[in-house]
Amino acid sequence: MQIYNYKFLLEKILKTSDEKLHAVLEGIEYAYEETEIPKKNGIRVIHMLRKTPEGRNLTNFQRNLVRRFLQKIPIAIPAKGFVTGESYQNFLMPHAGNHYFLRIDIKDFFDSFSEKLMKSNLKEFIQDREALETVFELCTLNAKLPQGAVTSPILSNIFFRRIDQRILKYCQSIEERYRKENTRSEKQGIRRISYTRYADDMLFSSDFFDFGEHIYFLRMLSKILKENGFEINRSKTMMCKGEIGLNGYVVGDGLRLSRRKLQSVKETLYFFRKQDQELYEVDMRKAEDLKESLKKLNEMRRENNKEAREFRSRQDFIHYLAGCRAWMISVLQTEQLLKKDSKRLEKTIQRLEELLKAVEKEEG
Repeated sequence: MQIYNYKFLLEKILKTSDEKLHAVLEGIEYAYEETEIPKKNGIRVIHMLRKTPEGRNLTNFQRNLVRRFLQKIPIAIPAKGFVTGESYQNFLMPHAGNHYFLRIDIKDFFDSFSEKLMKSNLKEFIQDREALETVFELCTLNAKLPQGAVTSPILSNIFFRRIDQRILKYCQSIEERYRKENTRSEKQGIRRISYTRYADDMLFSSDFFDFGEHIYFLRMLSKILKENGFEINRSKTMMCKGEIGLNGYVVGDGLRLSRRKLQSVKETLYFFRKQDQELYEVDMRKAEDLKESLKKLNEMRRENNKEAREFRSRQDFIHYLAGCRAWMISVLQTEQLLKKDSKRLEKTIQRLEELLKAVEKEEG
């Protein structure tokens, strides 16, 4: 898909007039608002599109760009996040059956895309300078990718395409070198290095290559990322053998749910359960005095697991419950579970929803 001139962008992609487009461009800074999202070690500030005339108009233009242009641009095979037909499970599954694992988190992913990187990638698909500048303005805020923009997820994959391909080729070069060095071996096996990426989460695995022993691999990845303006979040780097746990899943011989995370959810539900009831019912006294309840819950969780996440506020707790519910629903929708396991998961989801409702009610 190519945009050859400004008129084509205006009439065929955005479906608007020059006057309306310029009105939207002039009001871009008023189309966003800052929102704080709780995370494990504090908060993340992101820019979300407002539900105002400025925000709605920009949203419509961004949606047109996605539907009529950006979705038609090819992305690299390793990219699994923000891709139609792909899921978090698709990000993990290619690594099932491998023995060595390396997980890398990219620090400040969306904020790290430079203007130079973004425009050089857009140039491949937009021939006209005015059209390119217009698309860039519609999709950025202060020359950065705003995390709450409609276009940012798909653009992140487009802009990261060359990096994905370079990393993939690097993995293939190691496979090829190993095959040449071991041509006489009768027990070579498959000998692969698998690579997938879900937004800022990069996962590597191998049946022969020990990432811990060959530290030059991580150094090369760091070099490739640094050359493009990205930095590895060292505190989140994981090297594992046999299996690796990520966001409620365990990857090893196959892909399964994390028993630890399931147990953590059940402990939380039990803590808020009204004890004199046969069927599950939320203890509203604990929901009403949530500050004190979370203090006691945090103490209990620390006793069971010193590295357990602490809930710092009502909003943080709501975010956790909603995330657990979304995780379990996605498992029900995408995994082939035994009937008894599905029933248990459905019951847990129902209880999560009851607790969420009680906590959100007290917030209001």
